[in-house]
Amino acid sequence: MAITVKLMAGFMELLPPEAEGNSVSMDLGQGLSAHAVMAHFGIPRTEVHLVLCDGKAIPPQARDDALPDGAELSLWPVLHGG
Repeated sequence: MAITVKLMAGFMELLPPEAEGNSVSMDLGQGLSAHAVMAHFGIPRTEVHLVLCDGKAIPPQARDDALPDGAELSLWPVLHGG
């Protein structure tokens, strides 16, 4: 299953060297979920604020559902500051 993963803001530093800008195309196997992608990049669930699949928000309770083949998954971190 091929997907494109976009890591935003501070997550960009986790991208592999072959990434272009903030995204990388990957083939990670069938039945892949948003949580599985987070685990692949070593991103704790508590550090993710927003997850988009093809531009549509995935609520926390649906992040274990399988992503469609060819999906574009965007992960946004929790923003800290003051």
